[in-house]
Amino acid sequence: MTVQKAIEELNMILEEATAYEHAVCYVTSCDEEPLKMAIEALEKQVSIDRILERLEEIADKSNDMILESDSPQYYDGFEDGVRKAIEIIEEEVQHD
Repeated sequence: MTVQKAIEELNMILEEATAYEHAVCYVTSCDEEPLKMAIEALEKQVSIDRILERLEEIADKSNDMILESDSPQYYDGFEDGVRKAIEIIEEEVQHD
């Protein structure tokens, strides 16, 4: 199951759980907050994954960008800096 599919499934469960006063599929309205937290965590992970993918693309292309650019935006060591940023983000995600 993909993360996006998991988010959709959790949203459906949440809607069912809060639509009626009685339990539906063994899920009650008491589960509303934990389900919301799970959905938010998954959405946050999707966002972080997209950021890391973009940073990987930038790092992979950085040497070409240095050669093609007339601007000092890209410089020798730029790839190392981007890879360090990726490393820091991944470490922080693992600690959460």
